[in-house]
Amino acid sequence: MAAVVGKVVFACPICNHKMSKRTSWMEHQFLRRDVYCCSNPICNASFTGHTELTHIASPSGMENGGVCSLPPSPSYLRNAALAAHIRELTAANGDLFADLPARQV
Repeated sequence: MAAVVGKVVFACPICNHKMSKRTSWMEHQFLRRDVYCCSNPICNASFTGHTELTHIASPSGMENGGVCSLPPSPSYLRNAALAAHIRELTAANGDLFADLPARQV
């Protein structure tokens, strides 16, 4: 895959020309089916694939938080555990840097 102006595109595995998404459709809430076509008119190959949402990567910023049936990603769980650990340490030991004077720039 090559990045072109902030957009990810595939290269045709046959002739290496850029491919463009011809169409796509939702198969269900978390799965989109895609059809890509080669931009080389001589090759003109077509390929299908899918885009799938598999995990929650970060929490929602919405007030109610929302409910989603996707599981949290490993990095999401790791960051949540680290945040809980830091809160626990800060509560037990206090903030070590709270009494330092503000630095003048």
